[in-house]
Parts: sequence; C-alpha cells; structure tokens
Amino acid sequence: MNTNKLKAVRIEKGHTQKSLARIIGMSEKTYNRKELGLIEFTGKEILIISNTLNLTMDMVNEIFFENKLTKCISENTARQA
Repeated sequence: MNTNKLKAVRIEKGHTQKSLARIIGMSEKTYNRKELGLIEFTGKEILIISNTLNLTMDMVNEIFFENKLTKCISENTARQA
C-alpha cells in the first residue's frame, strides 16, 4: 500500500484520519494503523474510502494495490493473445 499517497490525497480532499475513521465506522487509532500500513484495509473499507475521496480506479490501484491490478490485467491479456 502506498501510505504516503493515501495520506496526501486524504489531506488534499480536506479529511482528517478522525473524519475518515468516523465515515468508515472504526476508531481513529485503527484507521491510523491501517493508513500506516500496519493493518490492511478490507475491500469494503477501500470502497468507502474511494467513494469518499472520489478516487479514480487508477488511484485505487496505485494506493491500495501498488499497481498490481494493472500488472495482473496486462499479464492476462498477453496470455490470451
């Protein structure tokens, strides 16, 4: 997970860790640990964050999956060709 990118986008969109934690329904401490990369976000939490911060699919891929989704899609497309 790209923790620095998530933090930057969160701040840019005017959210604090506390505000996102409240929206997701978790404690600020838990959110902090997730944003630091100590605990993984669940798929549902990623969806809530992406909707709240208006993230594009590319941004979700970059922040939460370190561009592994793009690589996976590219490899599958190459195999099918």
